[in-house]
Amino acid sequence: NSNVGALIGVAINVKVNACSFTGKVQGNTYVGGLIGVLGNSLISDSYSLGEVSGYQAVGGLVGNAYQTNLLRSFSTGAVSSESEVGGLIGLFQSNSKNKVENCYSLASLRSKQVAGGIIGTMAGGILNNSYFAGQISAEFQAAGLVAKGESNPVI
Repeated sequence: NSNVGALIGVAINVKVNACSFTGKVQGNTYVGGLIGVLGNSLISDSYSLGEVSGYQAVGGLVGNAYQTNLLRSFSTGAVSSESEVGGLIGLFQSNSKNKVENCYSLASLRSKQVAGGIIGTMAGGILNNSYFAGQISAEFQAAGLVAKGESNPVI
């Protein structure tokens, strides 16, 4: 039920390029359309059109991304979570200059807690030249780009 992705459950030190997802992915924690947990990696030119749901840290592309770069990618499906949800990434963590850049989301987001159009919770890192044009339904905290920022993210 945790670390669930249509392509990969957990991926460390990988490059994901030109991959896509359509369909449905369900899990508990760290659930992503492509990858559940992604560390020290790169995703580029990839997208999700599917439905992704879980309890915590749910993203259209990645549930939990740390020390990772996400470039030129997008999502358009439905993404839902009880706790935190992001159009692209549920939880993004970086203690360096990792970035989400040239990305967008048209996803429909739903959460009882935190919902961000691009990233649910962002702890460090950089968000650059990205946009959200979907729909958000959240009961607690929501924003078009990043719902919750920690550790001085650069937006």
